[in-house]
Amino acid sequence: MMFGNKKRIELETALTEAQEEKHNLSTKLAQIEAELTQLKESQQSTVELEDKTPFLLEANQPSLSFVLGSTNKILELLFEPMSESEGSDVLIQQNKTDIFELKEAISTIAYKTQISLQDVNSLRDTANEIKGFTDTIQSISEQTNLLALNAAIEAARAGEHGRGFAVVADEVRTLANKARESSEHISLLVQRIDENTNKVSRQIDGLHNDTISTNQSCERLSLSFNDTAAHSEKLIASGYQSMAYAHVAAAVLDLTVWHNQFLIKAWQKQPQDKALDITTTYLGDWYYNGTDNEFNFRQQADFIALGDTLLKINELMTEMTNGVIETDQLVALEETFSTYMKQVEQALTRTQEYILSHV
Repeated sequence: MMFGNKKRIELETALTEAQEEKHNLSTKLAQIEAELTQLKESQQSTVELEDKTPFLLEANQPSLSFVLGSTNKILELLFEPMSESEGSDVLIQQNKTDIFELKEAISTIAYKTQISLQDVNSLRDTANEIKGFTDTIQSISEQTNLLALNAAIEAARAGEHGRGFAVVADEVRTLANKARESSEHISLLVQRIDENTNKVSRQIDGLHNDTISTNQSCERLSLSFNDTAAHSEKLIASGYQSMAYAHVAAAVLDLTVWHNQFLIKAWQKQPQDKALDITTTYLGDWYYNGTDNEFNFRQQADFIALGDTLLKINELMTEMTNGVIETDQLVALEETFSTYMKQVEQALTRTQEYILSHV
């Protein structure tokens, strides 16, 4: 019995271990089945994705075309005002120079009116001095006349002996009267000069004040125009930058749309219905047929390198559309195309930076 119990215990232990192993195997098998199912689903999704890829690309074409059209519209809207603004920076500088010269001229006039006012004041002071002299002459004349009168009285008292002295006294009185009359006449002239001088002084003073006011207005105009000129220059620079960025965006978008047209048919293994030529794209036409060459950017290394990349893209797209291409090969060609597109973007960006640095 002891042997039987021992054997039974061993069998139960072995059975328990077997059941545990079975459970472990079942769990492992379930995991493997789940992984297989996931792998099948992944493969199926990949196949479905490959089948849907042309349709996804084709569905995106209208959106890309819309964005391209909007970008081209931006370029059109910017082109006319930016073309009309060519040379406006020269006019702005000329206007700034004219305003500066006008301000300087008005300042000169203000200075000259100030000097003229000082001269008029000096003339008025001189007239006042002359008036002082005439007052002195008037006083001397009155005293001389009084002395002549006294001399005549004394001559009359002297009788016959004073007759000659009386004649002299009479002549002196006559000269004194003439001196007084001349002094009064000079005094009247000096008074008229003083009145006219005061009138001219007031006019010059008013002109001086008006000139200062005009100069201040001109100064404010100059400051305002300088601010306007700065804003205009900034606006023009922003316009050029916007055109440059829109130009790059339009070039890349158009090249992408052109590429996708051929890629869709290559993916669907359909024959191409038109010849492949990168010069028909916006970027290709601008690069090979464009005549614009601001700041000699077409002689720069980055722009020249862009031409080599465009030729490589054209060759790659020719290979892509030459007969039936397997999926793996098509994917590899697309990876190469992505590399070339990055080179295009870099070359365009550097060319754009070169142009904008000279604006």
